[in-house]
Amino acid sequence: MRLTPTELERGIASMAKLAGQPGMDAEGTPPLEYEILDQAETRRRLPLVGETVAGAIFSPLDGHANPLRLFAGFHKALQQRGVHYLPHRKTTAIRHRAGAFELAGDGWRLGAGKIVLAAGIGNTALAPMVGLNVPLSPSRGQIIVTERLKPFLSHATGYLRQTDEGSVLIGESKEATIDHQRPRGPITAVLAERALRTFPLLREAKAVRIWAAFRVVTPDGYPIYEQSERFPGAFAFACHSGVTLAANHALVLPRQISAGALSEDLSVFHSRRFHVPAAV
Repeated sequence: MRLTPTELERGIASMAKLAGQPGMDAEGTPPLEYEILDQAETRRRLPLVGETVAGAIFSPLDGHANPLRLFAGFHKALQQRGVHYLPHRKTTAIRHRAGAFELAGDGWRLGAGKIVLAAGIGNTALAPMVGLNVPLSPSRGQIIVTERLKPFLSHATGYLRQTDEGSVLIGESKEATIDHQRPRGPITAVLAERALRTFPLLREAKAVRIWAAFRVVTPDGYPIYEQSERFPGAFAFACHSGVTLAANHALVLPRQISAGALSEDLSVFHSRRFHVPAAV
């Protein structure tokens, strides 16, 4: 949903850009399905929407996962597959010896034949230990979570969605900083004000949690998938959003890691793209 005509126009331009990506017109590739809804049609489909909402863009391809249920599902799957989960172990050193890796931290060590660095913004410090480079752009966002409410929103929006348990997640802020993870009052106020304009019924809802976190965003916004040339067997991945790209991460990348090589079609996501001479 978009609160102003300008926001709606930007959304339309963004969808047109997605639909016009190379390969989207290839034979066998399904078209990007979406509809542009004016104010009246938006209100028809979502009667509780605010009067100032200018319109919306709907796609049947959009969806939403309850993050807490997803997190619990991941951990259950790890246990079922015999994965050893070792939290609260900050890695301070990675060494490569005799074809294997040794990870070490405060009072612990761990050996592995292959390693995958998927530590979010922590990759900027870990990657150089194995000859890799993961540049990231500072980006902090905030989230407001409300108490559980009666179902009123069956579609996920870019900045507001309701989980299957009834709580509403509100968040769309972007700050070019990673100075701290404390929520900022002025940002929270803007998020709340926009949410109330979108759905006035939220005026009576209580906020139960507010937090800030850092996005894993590269300088050009596209993922990094890379294996170390100096230390084969060490991989680094960075992207936003991991949920959107989960199918690729779960079904494609693990096989390639196991085989010891990333496919050629992933070479465009190598970090060397950030080192092209400015004159080129």
